[in-house]
Amino acid sequence: MPRWRYEYAKKYGEDLAWRLEFPRLPPPLSWAIEEKTVWVANGEIVTDWHVVCVLRRAKNARLALAQLNAKRHENDPDLDDPDDFDPDDFTRFTETFYRLTRTQ
Repeated sequence: MPRWRYEYAKKYGEDLAWRLEFPRLPPPLSWAIEEKTVWVANGEIVTDWHVVCVLRRAKNARLALAQLNAKRHENDPDLDDPDDFDPDDFTRFTETFYRLTRTQ
């Protein structure tokens, strides 16, 4: 046993000396898609930022961005299509924003 480790273990305890020698690796980072909904008329926040889904299979930012763009266009209504218009749907008065974040 090296002298520095023996003195460190004597001063701070064997558990801290063990953690100093063999640090725990942090978990791998993953991407998450967050969503926020805002009223169009006055800019009031309906729902604040919250995680919609965690992208564990996205290995890099390019793949995560592709999934973010797919999510954006998934809920985007076609306003030119008369069959897609619903007068009772309040979401036409709101706007949804998406963003990518890194999570542990």
